Amino acid sequence: MPTRVRLLVPGLVAVVLLSGCSGDDEPAADPAPSASPTTTTATATPSPAPTEPPEPALDPLAWRSAVHRGQPIGLEPAGRGWFGLETQAVARLDAQGRDVWRVQGRSDAFRGFVVDGVPVASPVEPGSPDTTYRAHLVQGLDPATGKVRWTRESTSGYVFSDGEHVVAPTCTGRHTGALGECTLTAYDPATGDVAWTLATWANVEIAQPGDGFTLLQTFPRADDPRFVVLTPDGDVRAEIDVPGGGLLSPADGGVVVGEGDTDVRAASGCRQRITAWDLDGRQLWQRTLSTQPRQREAQACDSYSAIPVADGIALDPLDGAPLLLDTSTGRTLWKGGAEDRGAQVYASARGVLLVERLLDQRSVGIDIATGEQRWAFEDGVGGWRTSGRLAYSNYLCRQPEAPDGSCAIVLDVTTGEEVLRLPGVPEDVVTGPGGRPEALLTRIDEAGYRASYGFTTLP
Repeated sequence: MPTRVRLLVPGLVAVVLLSGCSGDDEPAADPAPSASPTTTTATATPSPAPTEPPEPALDPLAWRSAVHRGQPIGLEPAGRGWFGLETQAVARLDAQGRDVWRVQGRSDAFRGFVVDGVPVASPVEPGSPDTTYRAHLVQGLDPATGKVRWTRESTSGYVFSDGEHVVAPTCTGRHTGALGECTLTAYDPATGDVAWTLATWANVEIAQPGDGFTLLQTFPRADDPRFVVLTPDGDVRAEIDVPGGGLLSPADGGVVVGEGDTDVRAASGCRQRITAWDLDGRQLWQRTLSTQPRQREAQACDSYSAIPVADGIALDPLDGAPLLLDTSTGRTLWKGGAEDRGAQVYASARGVLLVERLLDQRSVGIDIATGEQRWAFEDGVGGWRTSGRLAYSNYLCRQPEAPDGSCAIVLDVTTGEEVLRLPGVPEDVVTGPGGRPEALLTRIDEAGYRASYGFTTLP
């Protein structure tokens, strides 16, 4: 089999920040090179994937299933039905939100996702009574029936997708940090055939999909996080080391942003370095931003957490206001005011940055181009939140912090106007202990919806 080795360096970023204030730019530090993993591509005779008859598509604004209570990860379209994913199950749902089939996991280690229209389950099988060994399985399922098409084994419960394949780690368990301690194997989702293998230093802790790449995070040593930009062909396009530690997140436009650790210094106060790289490892820009001392914690600083949105990346601290940076230059495009302190940036759609102000319990739409507020939706009810994952089409869904995550109120993203209030949600919501609303969606059948499922179409 051919072996391909490619050494690459840090890359690019675009950013929306939540911050109290921004500091001056500092010169970029040169990244240190590191050894590259090796990729092996396997050749296999492709097996024809079963095909399904074409089915009419649903409205892109879809319900969330209350039947799957394991904090649903999301919904994947599948013709007239959807694949419901959660922490313990994967299921196919019909156009009314009912289970066509369901594969239930035995533990919280279960993972489910969809690759190229094929649902994948990764359950954990208990070992024999005289051993603690638990086999992690990787299973490709038939989309129509849910029956297992193929099964492979892995040593890790963290099975993921690079957008085209099912990727499963297999590790030796020695934890030396040497290249080859773990091997990533990519399987064709329809057939289970091996597409490529990749030797790495350690198990994958986090896999974040980007546009045509996957950002992998590993820890060869506990204090040495390493990030790899991986192509769908199994090529290592870049290796990125974040100075001072921290995390990386992918952004639109082939950009990666690194949120370095905060630095507590008596002379300069709390500061955090934000660095941008492109996918070939070239550093684009670097800024050092002032952050706030963490309340009630001595010698601790607030720090940014990256949240990918459609037009950049939001860095969200516990305190501070939103800050929107240009992805290619790091220049500040917009900075929130005092009223935005403690706000959460959770999504963006159609040129609007969606911000949840916790102090006054309002959802606010900010024009990304100008930084001006377009609209604010205020219902004055504590315990409600807005789901950025449901910002399909031109709509936004507000929902209670309830286990079923049912959609309750639909807003227009561009105007903030209330488009639909689902039956069963009264104008005056009665709250229970802790200020959380007790009104759940229980009367939806009359309106052509399904109880506790949200909606499939809008009037």
